[in-house]
Amino acid sequence: MNDIRFSFHKKLSIILASFIILPVLWLGGAVMAPQPAAAASSAGEIGVMVNDKAVVFLDAKPIRTEGRVLVPLRAVLEGIGAKIDWNSKQQLVTVDYAKDTDNVIVHVEMTVGSPFVGRTLTSSNGAVSSKVVQVDVPTRMINNRVYIPLRASGEFLGYSVSWTENALQAGLKQAGVAATKVSFPEYALRGDLKEMLKEEVEVFFLTNDVRAKMGTEGPLGLDVPLSKVARLKSKDMSENEYFDHTSPTYGSPFEMMKQFGIDYSAAGENIAYGYRTATSVTSGWEHSPGHLRNMLNSSFMYIGVGKYNSYWTQQFIG
Repeated sequence: MNDIRFSFHKKLSIILASFIILPVLWLGGAVMAPQPAAAASSAGEIGVMVNDKAVVFLDAKPIRTEGRVLVPLRAVLEGIGAKIDWNSKQQLVTVDYAKDTDNVIVHVEMTVGSPFVGRTLTSSNGAVSSKVVQVDVPTRMINNRVYIPLRASGEFLGYSVSWTENALQAGLKQAGVAATKVSFPEYALRGDLKEMLKEEVEVFFLTNDVRAKMGTEGPLGLDVPLSKVARLKSKDMSENEYFDHTSPTYGSPFEMMKQFGIDYSAAGENIAYGYRTATSVTSGWEHSPGHLRNMLNSSFMYIGVGKYNSYWTQQFIG
């Protein structure tokens, strides 16, 4: 049986601290995530224009899949002055771009097969802003060549992207990072996205989907250090064969957060066991009133998600 129990919420204030234990809840059943759609390639040759100049593809050509144009890794980005790094061991593409019209330095990390992208902007005054983005078609390895999604990659670097269907032609024009709206969901990010499991990031995005659906003001940001604590909690439950908010190793969730240097004025935790997918565990929490309250709590600003074996933990802070 899939098992979800308890939902803790703790809020601290200058005057007093309150501690609420919500009723015991049991939830069964699982929902499998839908399978991805099959790819379909365009029959014609695709052209790409950057600032009204045609990009020349010497060997590998652009392709069209699931309604998106993918291009060979270096052809377009190096042409606009971006620096590219490929880590074959991690299957990781790193893009650094310092030619923005607003003098914003852009750093992008894309992993082959993952729809989740890390994007960091450093402004001319040194201010740093990091986001996690979910694209609809991820970076792919095709015939031993790395292909990246053109629209997402262009928008990340401050280029507007257009598509002319009858000419099978994509166009990129530099508009500047500040003026370019990214077409995909993006949320605040603390820490290194590479340290997250794919399923953990899926739960993060699904949780924000629930908040948006229910009309909660403000999305949650993804906190990687907090996610490490949440994963350690899941690991502790798995290895010590218990299922409870209070750990024999770390104490309460709030004591555990403090031990690992997590600061908060409000905090909460959801745990689950036995779910196979991010979709099913998020649905389980969503349909359990106590857990849903944590997911929708407007006092929380960041979430950490940790999975170990079949144990899942969400930790929230505000």
